[in-house]
Amino acid sequence: MSGDSTDSERPAENTSEERFRALFESIDQGFCVMQMHFDADGNAIDYAFVEANAAFEQQTGLVGAVGQRVSALVPNLDESWFRIYGSVAKTGKSVRFENHAPAMNRWFDVLALRAGDAKSGRVALLFSDITERKRVEAALVQSEAALRKSEERHRLVARATNDVVWDWDLHTGHLEWSASVLEHFGCDAHSLGTHIVGWIGRIHPDDRDRVVEGIHAAIREGKESWSDEYRFRRQDETYASFLDRGYIARDASGEATRMIGSMLNLTERRRAEDALREADRRKDEFLAVLAHELRNPLAPVRTAVHLMGRSGASPEVVERARQVIDRQVSHMARLIDDLLDVSRITRGILELKSERCDLRTLVLQTAEDYRGNLEEAGLEVAIRDPGAPVWVQGDPTRLTQMVGNLLHNATRFTPAGGKVTVSVALDVDRVLAQVSVEDTGVGIEPGLLARLFDPFSQAEQGLARSKGGLGLGLALTKGLAELQGGSVTAHSDGAQQGSCFTLRLPLIDPPGAKSDVEAVKKPDGLRVVVIEDNEDAAEMLAELLAFSGHQVKVALDGRQGIDVVRAFRPQVVISDLGLPGHTDGYAVAGALRADPAVAPALMIALSGYAQDEDRRRSREAGFHEHLAKPPDLAALESMLASVPREV
Repeated sequence: MSGDSTDSERPAENTSEERFRALFESIDQGFCVMQMHFDADGNAIDYAFVEANAAFEQQTGLVGAVGQRVSALVPNLDESWFRIYGSVAKTGKSVRFENHAPAMNRWFDVLALRAGDAKSGRVALLFSDITERKRVEAALVQSEAALRKSEERHRLVARATNDVVWDWDLHTGHLEWSASVLEHFGCDAHSLGTHIVGWIGRIHPDDRDRVVEGIHAAIREGKESWSDEYRFRRQDETYASFLDRGYIARDASGEATRMIGSMLNLTERRRAEDALREADRRKDEFLAVLAHELRNPLAPVRTAVHLMGRSGASPEVVERARQVIDRQVSHMARLIDDLLDVSRITRGILELKSERCDLRTLVLQTAEDYRGNLEEAGLEVAIRDPGAPVWVQGDPTRLTQMVGNLLHNATRFTPAGGKVTVSVALDVDRVLAQVSVEDTGVGIEPGLLARLFDPFSQAEQGLARSKGGLGLGLALTKGLAELQGGSVTAHSDGAQQGSCFTLRLPLIDPPGAKSDVEAVKKPDGLRVVVIEDNEDAAEMLAELLAFSGHQVKVALDGRQGIDVVRAFRPQVVISDLGLPGHTDGYAVAGALRADPAVAPALMIALSGYAQDEDRRRSREAGFHEHLAKPPDLAALESMLASVPREV
């Protein structure tokens, strides 16, 4: 297998979350996820809506329900709903039932499943509004005489519901179907036949005896109704699952004369149930892999810290330990960044800084950056240079990241002694730039190629697991390529046949002459205040800044930080956002920006939260820049270099 994928991976054309959401937006059943609320005795007393598809509002009439509690939306909702959903959340046993909601004046056919583990308190629902069917059924269970007088009305009602409605004369065996059979069975009522024998013949052989015996037993035992779930053969010879309910009409002597019922197509529901189970399984697998991958770097970090703390440790030992910590922290930071990037792409909120780029230069530089890693792994590196600039419109940082992901992937899945070839070229029509990373590695099984770019997955092979990773690199590369108008594909002739990944981007016209860029000055001689409640983190950052020639003061809370800034008058303030007490980082920024004596200082927010919403909020508070923890030191140096030096 070749690919930055791991054995929890299930790739497809779109990301799993996109497929998952598209599925539930396409079905006509309502779907929602609810957060249950319990009292001190463990009784369910309310629930809030966490997610809902488009059919939810149509089925329930509840507008803007996500984020609200049902007690606010439906004040008089019957408590039976709470008892049922509370039991599902606690026991994990799924329940399907029909229930009337008088406060909403509706009937619902509901499947309730627990979403997550017992501690989550979440329940997922698939449901249908069966109010109209209940009205139909209520009308159909009237006496035979009343039904015969309203045949036309019965046919009109049957047309109004999407279910298949049938009417069976128990004396003659004559069977009538509603027009909806065409949609559900793929044929008209005439093709189905007008006798009960034709209907029975289409029931799946494994279900047939049970269904027939159930009907006879209901009639024989004087029951008012019968119901069963079975598979029914469609016109195309495939089987679909239906929930069938029939109501028995009897004459004055109690003899059964007629049976009228409706068949609910469960095909979409079955797909939705399977998707829920698959999503839950994939979630559990991914969390297990994530925990494993985040714990792995912690072991060498802890050992390195222990070595550095031992008395008598030689400078060589300390330096090796420092290098271990640096590598492992960088690895963890990359895992977290990949997670955030995939999440942003999935939600459509990733921002690109697009500009005119020479793709050739970016690829050659990236290949040279990775050459050491490739050669250290025992791989030969070949670069095919087109010899001329290849201009594209894109984000240079992201383009470098994409090529790096493909090279990292080749390194992981090509054994020592193999070869990796990096090529930059134009397609035959000279409208696309092509970057190919070809290896002689373990190859890709044919069945995996179609699922290769799905996030949160790993190939189902022992080698992939041994290489580790979250299976995000290829998914991230695909998402970034598509955001920039391009694509990425994979090819392999099979196991042990190597693989080739090709990135394609639209070409643009070459640029005109550009003015020289002024060289960046070395960021020395600044006064800097670091406000950070984690003393170790504050001291390490202060020492690093001091090593670069800056004068640094440290404050461990927001109130102290404001006082230090006003006394020290720094040119730069680096502040954590989550500070203890009433003065957090936002309050620090507000206070300093309101003070003319210190307002000109460059304000840099430092936080473990670094999504677009977090950056927007820090800007609004008065910060000029926003760094994620652990800080990118090169980015920090670049920010400091932009600060004017005092003469």
